[in-house]
Amino acid sequence: MHKYGIADAEWEIKYISAFYFSVTTMITVGYGDINANTRTEMIFAVFAMVLASAIFGYSMSSFMQIIEGEDEKI
Repeated sequence: MHKYGIADAEWEIKYISAFYFSVTTMITVGYGDINANTRTEMIFAVFAMVLASAIFGYSMSSFMQIIEGEDEKI
């Protein structure tokens, strides 16, 4: 917390920072050169990562249904 300068911050900042860290870790996006620094950036990044994961999951599901449909025709 000292490294990111949130040791003495309000609980909302600590919570958002922890939530951002956990979502970034679980989705395995990584911590590249460009990362979220402000509260607004972190909230936006979390929504963007969750939305992108949902779209990817839906796309893969649709793709698998197409492949399963082709298997039934054979």
